Formats: sequence, C-alpha cells, structure tokens
Amino acid sequence: MTTTALDPFEAARATLRRAELRTGVRSSTPGVVDLDDGPRPLGAILDGGRLPRGAASVVTGSTSLLPALLATSQGSSEWLAVEGAPDLGMLAAADAGVALERVALVPRAGDDPAGVVAALLDGMTYVVVGPDTWLTGPSAGGCSPARASAARGS
Repeated sequence: MTTTALDPFEAARATLRRAELRTGVRSSTPGVVDLDDGPRPLGAILDGGRLPRGAASVVTGSTSLLPALLATSQGSSEWLAVEGAPDLGMLAAADAGVALERVALVPRAGDDPAGVVAALLDGMTYVVVGPDTWLTGPSAGGCSPARASAARGS
C-alpha cells in the first residue's frame, strides 16, 4: 500500500468522518474522501510534523499518542524530559521511535515539583508533566503556562 501526502485539513476531515461513521453520528457524507484505517503520519496534522515549541499541549485518553508525538517531535537531536508520568512506558516510547538516550526521567519531583518542572523547561526542548505532578500558583513560586511558553518560545 502506498501512502500519499495529504493536505492537513483533508486528513482531519477524513479522520472526523471515520469517527462519525463509527459512532453513528453520521451515516454518510458526500464529497469527503474516505481513507483506509491504516496509520497516518502525525506530520499530516502537526505544523512541521512536530509539537509546537513553547506551547502547552494536553494528551488524554490515549496510551500510544504521547509516545508517537514525542518521537515525531524529538527528531535526531532534541532532548525531552518526563516528570511524574509513571504510566508512560519507556519500552512503548522506544518502540514509537523515542531516542531514550536523550530522555531525562524524573519519577517524583519531591518537595518542589514546580521548581523541578521550571528547571526542566529551561534545559529541555519538550517536557512531559504527568498527572502525578501538582504545580502551585505563581504566587507560591510555581510554574505558570506563561513561564513555560517563555522558557521554550523563540
């Protein structure tokens, strides 16, 4: 099977159509190209094929999407950190293409999780903050989304 490059909007429409057909929301949509259920490259829906730098992204409800996004975004030279995400399996990440030699794992941040995340944002291109991490507000010296964006933006 040969995969051709798709316009991002075309890929999104086809994905939405398949979801609508599976859930019964819509029985058919004329004029929309249907694609087979084979895996699609994430680059078809991501700008430049990577997660945006300096932006916060939320991934919930999928155990395979996060490793795939990280592998696509990490490329051949970027470092990433994972903090407080014990359910993110490193074998699955490696199978998705994440270069484990450029991953910093912080299972628990201790007494200052916001400080740990802030330090990771200063030194890593991508930082995963798992559900086991509680960040305090900026008045308590925590890490705000603005600081996260400022740390990796540019």
